[in-house]
Amino acid sequence: MSASNTQPSLQILIASDDSSLANRYSHILGDEFTVSMANTRLDSMKFLKQYGPQLVLLDPLLFTENIKASLSEISATSPLTRIVIIEDTSSRSFDQMALFKSGAHGFIADNISASLLAKAVHSVSKGEVWVPRKLITRLIAELARGAVSSERRKDPATRKSMSRLTPRELEVAQM
Repeated sequence: MSASNTQPSLQILIASDDSSLANRYSHILGDEFTVSMANTRLDSMKFLKQYGPQLVLLDPLLFTENIKASLSEISATSPLTRIVIIEDTSSRSFDQMALFKSGAHGFIADNISASLLAKAVHSVSKGEVWVPRKLITRLIAELARGAVSSERRKDPATRKSMSRLTPRELEVAQM
């Protein structure tokens, strides 16, 4: 008897009250992934709690009262679920930096092409992020500011001790 080489399908929840968008995404992803849909906030949270999908494609308009708090709630309810925000290209935009800091792992436009949607889902499900270049630039700048600020806060004795370390020792100490 031979072992099966089939891997379990990635489970994706599409949380949106826009049925045409959800159906389009489901059609694109359905051949390769196990796709479920929820069209209310309550149904989305029930599904997340019960099934803990690996990925949720989240329409922030479904969670309009406080999207940042909702991301935290999703992360608490289903800690292993990665979250991709669906951005409506025709209406208001959200602060991507704030959403990223609140737990989003990616951002996709509602009119994303089929090939890019599949690529985004694969990337985020493997632990990567799917964010626009402008956001990457902001994230790197913020990290750099934090590193400089952290370096300035060190007392003189610590800076002197660290200056004697080899590059490898310094790398280990910083980790």
